[in-house]
Amino acid sequence: MIANLNQILETIGVPKTLWTGDRGFLFLSLLCAFLVALAATPLVRRLALAYGLVDSPSVRKVHRRPVPRIGGVALFLAVVAGILPLFLFSRHPEVVRGADLAKIVTFLGCGAAIFLLGLWDDVKGLRASTKFFAQVLLALLVTIQGVRIQTLTLPGILSNPLDFGFLAWPLTILWIVGITNAVNLIDGLDGLAAGISGVACAAIGFLAVSQGHYLMGSIAAALFGAVLGFLVFNFNPARIFMGDSGSLFLGFMLGAGSVLFTGKSATMVGLALPLLALGIPIFDTLFCMLRRFLERRSIFSPDRSHIHHRLLDMGFTHRKVVLILYGVTFLITATGTWLMVVERRQVLLGFMAVLVVLLLFFRLAGAVRLRATLTGIKEKVNLARRKNQVQRALEDLELQFQYATEFEEWWRAVTQAAEALGFSRVSLKTERRDGGRLVWRWARMDAGPRTEATQITTLPVPQRREGSHMVLQVEVDRPQSLEEVSFLFQSLARLIDRRPVADLPRDQRTKVMTV
Repeated sequence: MIANLNQILETIGVPKTLWTGDRGFLFLSLLCAFLVALAATPLVRRLALAYGLVDSPSVRKVHRRPVPRIGGVALFLAVVAGILPLFLFSRHPEVVRGADLAKIVTFLGCGAAIFLLGLWDDVKGLRASTKFFAQVLLALLVTIQGVRIQTLTLPGILSNPLDFGFLAWPLTILWIVGITNAVNLIDGLDGLAAGISGVACAAIGFLAVSQGHYLMGSIAAALFGAVLGFLVFNFNPARIFMGDSGSLFLGFMLGAGSVLFTGKSATMVGLALPLLALGIPIFDTLFCMLRRFLERRSIFSPDRSHIHHRLLDMGFTHRKVVLILYGVTFLITATGTWLMVVERRQVLLGFMAVLVVLLLFFRLAGAVRLRATLTGIKEKVNLARRKNQVQRALEDLELQFQYATEFEEWWRAVTQAAEALGFSRVSLKTERRDGGRLVWRWARMDAGPRTEATQITTLPVPQRREGSHMVLQVEVDRPQSLEEVSFLFQSLARLIDRRPVADLPRDQRTKVMTV
């Protein structure tokens, strides 16, 4: 079989030096994956159309027609085709020399599992939380096998390696899951996730081979070849999408693979170069999660706030946005690669400078607004502090309500709660048996006149007579936000719910009715 392959390569004019020697399998892995992707992608596209497995247009999507969404199947088959020769042929023992096959098998097995997870989501649909916990589990399995960022060496900066100890476990899981989701979330334009992942595959393959990890280099070459073949059909205008089966698979392979070839003692460059190559999806994911957190939304909720959406809103065409992001990714990755050969003491500063430039790019695109973000964080902290204060006050206020045995004591507990919660005025309308009405009122000492900004709500307070209620009106003059006002109203309602007038002793309830 090898002889036949050699003849084919020689016939089509491929230089013999590319597939022979110590690094021959790099080219073979890339070529096999590329050819299989070219052949399999159209077949997968037809299959998806036949079974209606298409991605329909929606408000948060940019395509205007249904597009097949299981392109990840073709990517997976291509990668398998690129990796399989590594284990079938022993002509190049240097490829697997020194490799921990148990780690490799676990890594590849978990990669296959996350592909199946994504495929299930493409076909049947899964909750975001379910996919997240599955990713954590698979990352944990890889970590248990020994694929961990145990120490970090900073040549020329720290004399001794930085040992993470037990923190190596959560740090590695966070790295793998973070990159997996970063690639998944950036998959919003034709060819975007595939192109950026291709650059990252090339960077990881280059690093792995430069450090003598030929097996990981060959796996990265297979990923790169698969992405190139898939991009023929995925670039704008896309005829097929990779879907979650492709984006989750690529993200996991990049995240776990970048840790796998570094070994237990990772160098700063070994992690920083993949970080730069995937800088756009990583930064985009972090900023989107922060934005959703500040907006009190689930961090898994979809929206149109990604970097590519911002560039589209600036007037760039679909294809130009993808090419811009390709160019930025290539430049920062090339810069990171160049930094590998400069003086060691300059490496950290160089990488930091590149990250700052990347941050400025996001700022110019409008994907991050520093002032608005800082304001949002401040508001979030203030609201959390205020809620904690209210929560502590509620514990004492609940006792005041529980010990109330007379209406006057119950009303005093209401006014104390209003004072503690920051209400401006409270009034309670009671109805006599003879049909007359009596209004109980309370106001803060510094309460001013009612204005248009005053927030007013009414709470029905049940009485002893069935179906009979008193009306409690609560006012706030200087609300910080509608969310805070709602929280304050709910807190008072909870106190009254736990000890309404109807729960007072019968003689006291009668006294209220006959005042």
